[in-house]
Amino acid sequence: MTEFILCIAAGCLLLWVVYLKLEISVLHRNQAKLMDLLQRHVKEMTGDVEVTTFLRGWGKKVKLEAVDTSWVQKRPGPAARPTKSG
Repeated sequence: MTEFILCIAAGCLLLWVVYLKLEISVLHRNQAKLMDLLQRHVKEMTGDVEVTTFLRGWGKKVKLEAVDTSWVQKRPGPAARPTKSG
């Protein structure tokens, strides 16, 4: 009798896992549809506007543009500092 109950429980668990996998696939499809809809909406709203940095920070590490600092005077390091003698 115990083996029968264990088999029924294992079968129910297996059915539950299959059901969850189906639900996850449905959610993925819905997410893809919503992302496509959002992208189309953003293109419609900003299609006539020139936007250069709008999507730069979305989900990616922002990379700053290189800045020319060759004109800045370099300070001497801590080893080059004169010591105060009293």
